[in-house]
Amino acid sequence: MKTHLNLLPWQFRCRLLAHSRVRQWSVVWAISFLITVGVCALTHLQLEAGRRDLQVQHDKSSPLKALQTQNEQIRARLDQLHSHQSLLVLLERTQQPLWLIGLVSRHARNGGGRLQVQNFSLKQHQPALRSKTEGIDSHNLAHLTLKGIAVDDLAVARFIVGLRDSGIFDSVELKSSIGTQVENISAREYLVECTF
Repeated sequence: MKTHLNLLPWQFRCRLLAHSRVRQWSVVWAISFLITVGVCALTHLQLEAGRRDLQVQHDKSSPLKALQTQNEQIRARLDQLHSHQSLLVLLERTQQPLWLIGLVSRHARNGGGRLQVQNFSLKQHQPALRSKTEGIDSHNLAHLTLKGIAVDDLAVARFIVGLRDSGIFDSVELKSSIGTQVENISAREYLVECTF
């Protein structure tokens, strides 16, 4: 059996109950809010510390980045020089017979018309390996073979001396000089081999 009777109106009691619940939960919400603010502040401090460390590391790595940029520029320049060198080698190979023809023609002309080059043959090959005492010669050698007719051996000798004195050839050798007749005139048919 009830010993008391609550005579307060129902709406008032609901407001009173809601007010007391709000007070109770406001403490929980305040604690939760403070914890959230604390966690956010700690995260912000850690983030700022990370940013500072990143800036320090960035400042320390600036010389390395500059060096990397220089290396890339040097690599690009080397690639460009290699392509130019390849082009020069190609041009040199394609123009080599031309300047050899010019060189041989000039020395043949120096004989005053007493010598004529009739056959010009250029061959490049890889030489055989030498013995250990002689060493290994790995660069390409080229052989130039010249055949023609001269008035006499003196014209052939002057031609050979001119080729040797040019400084282009490693060796200039007279392989043969045979007497022949050209339109009832005695002449010499010669064979010269040059190595360079």
